[in-house]
Amino acid sequence: MNDPRHPRARVGIVGAGRLGCALALALQDAGCTVTGASSRSPEGRARASALLGLDATASVEEAVLGADVAILAVPDDAIDGVVACLAETMLGPPRLTVLTSGCASLRALDRLVDHGGATARLHPLVALTRDARGAALSGAVAAVDGSGPEAREQVEALARAAGLRTVEVADADRVAWHAAATLAANASVALLADALELAARAGVDAATSLDAFGRLALGAVERAVAEGPARALTGPVSRGDAGTVATHLAWLDAEAPELAPTYRALSSDAARLARDAGRLDDDGAARIARALDAAVVG
Repeated sequence: MNDPRHPRARVGIVGAGRLGCALALALQDAGCTVTGASSRSPEGRARASALLGLDATASVEEAVLGADVAILAVPDDAIDGVVACLAETMLGPPRLTVLTSGCASLRALDRLVDHGGATARLHPLVALTRDARGAALSGAVAAVDGSGPEAREQVEALARAAGLRTVEVADADRVAWHAAATLAANASVALLADALELAARAGVDAATSLDAFGRLALGAVERAVAEGPARALTGPVSRGDAGTVATHLAWLDAEAPELAPTYRALSSDAARLARDAGRLDDDGAARIARALDAAVVG
């Protein structure tokens, strides 16, 4: 079999979701051979058939048969079962098994190490569409780690072949990394949904609100990426406008109490960011704090 670092490595995919298929396509473009795919969902099987030309009704063992690398792109609660299948196959696990989970510990793959396999993590930070191609991974950052130096070297080579940039995140630090990813992606989407809910209460239709606040959010994030979060911060908190903050909270506490805690928590974070960056002096920060600590109306 080929060395997993070799551009002609044979790769088996367990989990034909958006990430599993995108990785498979990117590695195919780099010269690797995708030997098989396995998916327990009808959607995943249809995706593997449409994008990879593979029958993903194969078992886990069949999907990785003869592969140098097994990529486990499955939900965290399915990892133990997949590992059990790989550990129990008579041929033993592939030379390298790659976990794409950002939060699960690599220790979940220890049975494969006991059977002579190497293990690694490859967790790309990228939001993929349903039919994402391998090119969607190009330039994205991925966290990597491995059961040893050679495994880390192997997974870094695979990541580069897929067009990813890598940052090493130790297994002990994985939860901080994954929580950061969740805040950056999921929390920002949830906040946009909250903004749309408030706009609806102002009588603005959903399509207009999504366009308006989507553009606002994208512009803010683009500026934060270009100049840093502190310089990108705008709004009443960064100006020390405690009266406006108090007005917002009085309305939220009375009319949308389910959203008031989010406003308070994030405004507190914004005040700390502005103060630490020297954009808000101690007096301004104290005024904002008093406004945020005001008793709930109602």
